[in-house]
Amino acid sequence: MVLIARTEGMPDGEETISRLIGEGRVDGVLLQVGDAMRAEDLRVLLEAPLPLVFINSVHPDHVGSVTLEDARGIRIATEHLIELGHRRIAFAGGLPRSDSGQRREAGFRAAMTDRGIEVAEEVVTRLGYEPKQGGAAMEVLARLDDPPTALVVANVNAAHGALLEARRLGLGVPQDLSIVAMHDAWTAANAWPPLTTVRMPLAELGRRAVEDVLRRIETGELEDRVVREPAPELVVRESTAPPRR
Repeated sequence: MVLIARTEGMPDGEETISRLIGEGRVDGVLLQVGDAMRAEDLRVLLEAPLPLVFINSVHPDHVGSVTLEDARGIRIATEHLIELGHRRIAFAGGLPRSDSGQRREAGFRAAMTDRGIEVAEEVVTRLGYEPKQGGAAMEVLARLDDPPTALVVANVNAAHGALLEARRLGLGVPQDLSIVAMHDAWTAANAWPPLTTVRMPLAELGRRAVEDVLRRIETGELEDRVVREPAPELVVRESTAPPRR
């Protein structure tokens, strides 16, 4: 039986996770660490004597994770904008403590450096993956004396917030600002304008994670793995275009 839950939705003061584990009702855990996850909940899971596999994050004190090629995905997004002719490119990333956020920012910086383009620190934000945080990043970038002509957003949810804020500020997308986001979803295809994204192998990520936690239950073996196939895929839609001359 599979139980799916969000720690963000658990009432404060209730030790739901420790109770489930203590009662012996859980045989294994797949954990995607969110920005709002409480440190005490994570500690309970790490200390519990049961198989635990991290999904798209790596913990320094734990072996057992399945991650995506985050840096590669963001590199593809950044190179797309560079090939369109953009040079003043901003990055809206995850929180500084986010493991995936760090990998994605590294991919952005590597793509810019490889093309000989300097990254201006004022165009790099680390506010998070939620829509409201993407909107806050857009507001910060729009206030710059020399605003960017393009934006790489590290998560498609944050990209929706950035797109909404750009509209509120009177910026045309892609006329004034091109936007490309990490991850593809039906929401990206139905935004206005439809968002250019990098499609990552999320189904394979989930499949590998389940395989690993079952293998740990059966054999005790566990390792850190990276999903490389299928490769990240650029999905070009109407939110990106060459910069105005």
